[in-house]
Amino acid sequence: MQEHHPCHFEIPVIYLNSEFEFNWLFFANRPSPVPFEPVLSRLNDIRAQGQQVILFTDGSCKNPAHAWHRRAAFSVILSTSNTDDERADEVNSFKITGQIPPTFLTLAVAECQGAQTIPRAELQAVAFAATLGIPALLFTDSAYVIDLFGLLGKITHVRQIAAMANFDIIFPLWQTGARRNLELRKVKSHDLKATGDSTYVTWQKIGNEAADQAAKRALLKYSQLLPMHNDYLHFVETTKHLPQQFALRTKQQVERAKAYEVKRSQNMLPTGALNFEPQLQHLNEWSPNNTWTPVRFADDMPKLELCTWTTSYGDALLEWLTKLKWPTEPQGTYDITWFEMAFAFQVATQQGLIYNSGGQGRFFLPKWASRDDNTIRYGKQVLAFERCVGQLEKLLQRKLVPDRKANCETIMTLGASHYRPGLKTRPSFPLQKLVHQALYNHFAKLKLTPDMVGPPEVPDCQKQIDILNFDKDQTDMANGWNHRVMQQRSFLRTMSLG
Repeated sequence: MQEHHPCHFEIPVIYLNSEFEFNWLFFANRPSPVPFEPVLSRLNDIRAQGQQVILFTDGSCKNPAHAWHRRAAFSVILSTSNTDDERADEVNSFKITGQIPPTFLTLAVAECQGAQTIPRAELQAVAFAATLGIPALLFTDSAYVIDLFGLLGKITHVRQIAAMANFDIIFPLWQTGARRNLELRKVKSHDLKATGDSTYVTWQKIGNEAADQAAKRALLKYSQLLPMHNDYLHFVETTKHLPQQFALRTKQQVERAKAYEVKRSQNMLPTGALNFEPQLQHLNEWSPNNTWTPVRFADDMPKLELCTWTTSYGDALLEWLTKLKWPTEPQGTYDITWFEMAFAFQVATQQGLIYNSGGQGRFFLPKWASRDDNTIRYGKQVLAFERCVGQLEKLLQRKLVPDRKANCETIMTLGASHYRPGLKTRPSFPLQKLVHQALYNHFAKLKLTPDMVGPPEVPDCQKQIDILNFDKDQTDMANGWNHRVMQQRSFLRTMSLG
C-alpha cells in the first residue's frame, strides 16, 4: 500500500474482496425453492380433509456478522397433527427422546437469494409459503416478518415500499395479495426448556425448532455441495489481531508526533545551535588583523557638549568606540549589526540606552531607558544608538565606524532569524564572548517563546566604561533642550560653510 500511494500508510483503507462481483452474481441467481412432492401431497390431503394447514418457517445464516462471508438458507415445515391430543403426544415424545417428532415434515428448503442475511432468508421462507396459494396458519420467530406483514396491509402505493430493504420480495407480496393467504403468528425461538408454558405453546416451539434444524441442515448441505472460495478464516484471524495492530498504529502515531515535536523544537532552537561549534568559537575569539581604532582628541569636548543625545551619552559612546579594533579591509564574511553594537555598549557600561521621547526638530528630547527596559521598543533604542554615532561623526568631522551595510549575516550565527542593518566589517570589542553568549540566550528564548518582548538581558559584569555627569546637560535641560538643538544646527551649518 505504501508503494501504491503514501496516503494509505496514514489513512485506513477498505479492502474489497476480489471475488465480490462473482459472489454477488452467484447469490442473486440461487434457484427458487421447490416443494418436496411427498410432503406437498400430504399437504393436499390435509386440505381435502378440511383440516387447517399449519406451517413453520425459519432461516439460518453462517458467519452472520461478516457481510462478505455470510451464507444463508431457510426451511418451511408442515405439521401433520391437528388435534390437541396429537400435539400433546408430540410434546411428550420430544421431552422423552429430545428428537423432533416425525409428524413435522420438511416441505421445502432453499438457499437465500441475493443478500445473505437471516431477515431476508426468513422473509423468503414466508414468501414461498404465500405463493402456494392456500390458506395456512404460519408460525415464525421473525419479528421483522410479523411487523412487515402488518405494515403491508396499510400500504396504498408502491412508492411507500420502494425504499425498503428486500423490495424484490416485498413488492410481489403486496402487489398480488398472496400474503392474505397466511395467518402469521409469532413464536418464541430456542426456548424449549422454559417452564410454565402450555402444551400448545411448547408444541409451537418444537415446530420452530424443527424449522431451525432443517434450515441449518440445508445450509450445511449447500456449503458442502458448492463451497465458496473465500478468505474467511484468514479474515477471522486478522480480526483477532486488529486490536494489536491498531494499538501498534496508535503507538506509531504517538512516536511520530514526538519526533515531529522534537524536530519542531530543533527548528525553534537558535540558528547558532545548528552551526558548527568551531564557527561559534571563532566568533568569540574574533580578532582581526591590520586594524584601526577611532582616536579621541583633546578638543573633542566642546563638540560633545553640542550632542543632542546628551554630552554624557556622547562622551561614553566615543570612549567605547575608541576600544574597538576594526579591520582595515573586510576579512572573511564577518560583519556586525547596530543591534549587536548597541547591546555591547550596554554590557560595557552596565547602563540602558538613550532614546528620543519627544518629537522632531526643536521638540527633540533625549531620555535614558533603564538597563532592561521593556516598555520602550528595543528597536527604537538601537535606532537612537545608530543616530548618535552618526551625529558624533558629524560633530567631530571624522570617521568613527566603517561603511554601512543593509543586511548583516553574522548575527544569524548567534541565532537571529533574519538579517539586520549594520556595518560591513566586524571589530573586536570588550567582553565580546559575554556579549555573544547573552545574545545567543536571547535568541534561544525568542525562538522558544515567540510572544516574548523586551530587550536582551544585560549580564552583570565589571563596567568597562563610566558614564559621567556633565553640568552642561543639566543646564541645557533646565533652560529647554531646544536651545541645545539650535546650537548644534548652527555649528553644523557653520562647519559646512567653512
